[in-house]
Amino acid sequence: MTPGTQYVLFLSVSRDPGGSDAGLLEGRCCDVYADGGTRWLNNAYDPEAWTTAWCCGFETNDLAFRAAFGSAPPAVAPANTDLPVISGRATVLRTLTATTGTWSGTDPISFGYQWNRCSPDTGCLDIPSATSSSYRVSRFDLGFSLDLRVTATNVAGSTSVTSAQTAVVPQKGR
Repeated sequence: MTPGTQYVLFLSVSRDPGGSDAGLLEGRCCDVYADGGTRWLNNAYDPEAWTTAWCCGFETNDLAFRAAFGSAPPAVAPANTDLPVISGRATVLRTLTATTGTWSGTDPISFGYQWNRCSPDTGCLDIPSATSSSYRVSRFDLGFSLDLRVTATNVAGSTSVTSAQTAVVPQKGR
């Protein structure tokens, strides 16, 4: 076993070292030493002597433990590897949909969305209340292109990226 790596151990247990099965139901846990040995203790913890195994569930006659040898690897903030992609035709009353793109980082990763109205003069500005992965093009979008900012968030932080812009929303009849 490698220090710093998390393992799930399944141990069949019939008795604790004291000879009583009742101890298992009173919160006794098995502490797993880095050398692979085990010691039964009742809520004792000495971080310099062993790595603690936490009781995390029962499965028939097996008691499951999650053991962390050393510390867990640090969480990694989301990183984008492929930009979001907008699908659909940017025409009034049509609905555009978008992907989140492809992301790496520590799971779970959640996503937030913000559609933007863009022009060469003003740049891109948020469209109020347009915060889902789909957007219905409105008459207010005439003459503008649209893009989508996706923000990925996990325990290590947040990262935002923006899709490519759509074509300019044409005037009706064009």
